[in-house]
Amino acid sequence: MTFTRRLATIFPGFGQGQMNDTLFLNANQALTSGQNTVAVPASGSFSPTISAGKVRIKVYAGAGTSPTLTDIVVTATDGTTTVTFPQGAYHPSVAVSMTTTSIIDFEFDFITDLNLTSFSFKITLAGTSPTATADIEVLGTI
Repeated sequence: MTFTRRLATIFPGFGQGQMNDTLFLNANQALTSGQNTVAVPASGSFSPTISAGKVRIKVYAGAGTSPTLTDIVVTATDGTTTVTFPQGAYHPSVAVSMTTTSIIDFEFDFITDLNLTSFSFKITLAGTSPTATADIEVLGTI
């Protein structure tokens, strides 16, 4: 179930130009057991760079035996320095059970002094041969 409502359609710009296109979306990413890394953009880098905006992460279609989501860590880089976004970290005290019809969907705002060129999302699944799908979107302002 790929995003049907993108961030740009639900948040006004408040005077800032927003950048949100296919470069800022990595959809239908297959996740497997252990830590999976999903990059946005999928390849290359944002141009122009961004320094503020919103991120949306959706993990869905859990399969396998007892699939669970145990961890999400979000970082971004300007090519030299890496910033970790604590508001984008998801560390449930009890792993979240997933089914083929469950969705974990959250978003967060970010602002940094860096001119970001890319994001990295580390998503960890547990269970016996778990699989899931992730959609990740960034809405950025220059």
